[in-house]
Amino acid sequence: PRSTIDSYDWDNDYAEMTATGAATATALASVSLSNHSYGYGANSDDMGRYEKEAQTVDALVWAMPYYLPLWAAGNEQDSLTALGGYQSITFNSLAKNILTIGAVNDAVVAGVRNPSSGSMSPFSSWGPTDDGRIKPDLVANGVSVYSSTAGSDSSYDGTYSGTSMATPNAAGSAALLQQLYANSFGQRPRASLLKALLIHTADDLGNPGPDYKFGWGLINAKAAADFRRDGVRELYFPAQAWPGRLQPPHDARRQNIPPHDGEVARRILG
Repeated sequence: PRSTIDSYDWDNDYAEMTATGAATATALASVSLSNHSYGYGANSDDMGRYEKEAQTVDALVWAMPYYLPLWAAGNEQDSLTALGGYQSITFNSLAKNILTIGAVNDAVVAGVRNPSSGSMSPFSSWGPTDDGRIKPDLVANGVSVYSSTAGSDSSYDGTYSGTSMATPNAAGSAALLQQLYANSFGQRPRASLLKALLIHTADDLGNPGPDYKFGWGLINAKAAADFRRDGVRELYFPAQAWPGRLQPPHDARRQNIPPHDGEVARRILG
């Protein structure tokens, strides 16, 4: 293994995130991704409400543009039922500058990936937020995931289900994409670019387009990696810049320079 994981208790998270989060592209000793598989007990008054916990996370992450937290959407679809399971995402998971991850069934069956097999779990919390924003952002496998435990450095104990399983699944995919970007450009991507890349290349599930159950869809790490390799320069050199051409000039597309991350993110989500 060539990855390093820093593990913390959850009860001092803001201070730890502030101390370790990556503020620059070259701060390689800093944390660029974090997984948050925890939340607070919520009641109907908290449903979909953008409150101080979400605001605190947004302000914290805004100050560190190369740091992307991934947060579990929660498992309250079947307990916060005042709106039929909708708006059952609460607290930090409603922040704007993070990736909120819901849980679906495994899309890989007998070694073959079929997005339609990634059906919604009976527990994964749904959006929207009170102001109508899409949440969750994405979904990943979080049902019957073979999981490690705290017993030792090598202990595993059967399978577990929850958005707490889906979120580290997504974080691992994000880490691989960060590595691919760094191998190409010698630095990390901005969090906004990484988030946009994952959203843009997800497999749509549920209703056409983004929805309040699946967000923008099922994470597809291969599609994101292929797009990074094959598509990012086309975004940086948009076809509109060369009227009458379907693609920019060949020599322009071959320039292997890192695009301005914010501009690419804007074009992807545009």
